[in-house]
Amino acid sequence: MLLTIYYIQDNDTGCVYVGSTELTLEERMKQHVADWRRYVDDESAERSRCMSVFPILEGNNYTECVIEVYEAKDKDDVLVREGYWQRMYKDKYGKLLLNRRVEGLMLKNMTKKEKTEYYRLEKRKQRAEKREVKAVLDDTIEQVVEESVQLIGDYSEAVWV
Repeated sequence: MLLTIYYIQDNDTGCVYVGSTELTLEERMKQHVADWRRYVDDESAERSRCMSVFPILEGNNYTECVIEVYEAKDKDDVLVREGYWQRMYKDKYGKLLLNRRVEGLMLKNMTKKEKTEYYRLEKRKQRAEKREVKAVLDDTIEQVVEESVQLIGDYSEAVWV
């Protein structure tokens, strides 16, 4: 399979996202933008579905570029190659690389059973991270509501005095 490794860089913040696709970069960018618009426009959208690239797309001031076109043997090969470039960009940009995880760190040397277990543990870890984020958001929302109620009460007292 012919694979395109690409990056998207926010021209304002310098943040970078590295991805891969079998599509043309133009087609993949259209998908990214459509996913982002659907995420923003659909109030019922799963909020945990936020992709690493969304903060870059939000500002609508970004540059996308092909890093490499690569002939991949299989999905693991794709992940290993994408991970290679993510690590290269992580070394260069540090925390400005927005990818949540670096692909293919160990996959090349794993057996099929080990890969299955790895993916199972990754999914479990992602679910735990989502629960943590939800708990923080719930606490934040509760705090904002309490502060808003207090401000409304203070305002009402000031108006009626």
